[in-house]
Amino acid sequence: MEREHLFMFGYEDPAERESNDTHGTDNESTGAVRIIAADEKQALSWGREIAERFVKTLHQDPTLSWKQLGFAAWIEEHPDDHLRQRRSDIPVVRVGEHPTNLLPVRGK
Repeated sequence: MEREHLFMFGYEDPAERESNDTHGTDNESTGAVRIIAADEKQALSWGREIAERFVKTLHQDPTLSWKQLGFAAWIEEHPDDHLRQRRSDIPVVRVGEHPTNLLPVRGK
């Protein structure tokens, strides 16, 4: 039976990437997508594909790989108050779909 999973992932937006490269900082944003999937493994796998495409689009660089940069990704089982309040802002997709309006839930 399918259910909704809250996929979370870290990434650098272009300003964070520049600052981190220039000043040696480690600033990151966190994105979230609610993924309807058969299980957590499937949601995590599809979420990684979403993050990969999101970062390429955000940076307008098809060679930049979120996966190769090694950012964290996880299924959030116990959302905090901030995430619960932002729930309606977090896009919902099914495995195989990409969100049209992915925004950071933490960071900038």
